Amino acid sequence: MATWSNKEKEEYEERRKLEMPLSEISGLSVRIINTLEDAGVLLVKDLLAKTVDELLSVANFGEKTLLEVRQALRNAG
Repeated sequence: MATWSNKEKEEYEERRKLEMPLSEISGLSVRIINTLEDAGVLLVKDLLAKTVDELLSVANFGEKTLLEVRQALRNAG
């Protein structure tokens, strides 16, 4: 049975987090998830690919929402 190196484990965990649906992130409200999904942002990697200006241009996504999203991502690791 093959074992993974620490680097391989870290890379796997990072990929897993990037592929995580926003709906699985604790702390994101249904309203925020729906707003982002309506804008085509479905996964963590989709969210991280957006600039702050792009996010703030999404309808119903303002500074307060941005702070909530940042906090939820920090808490998720």
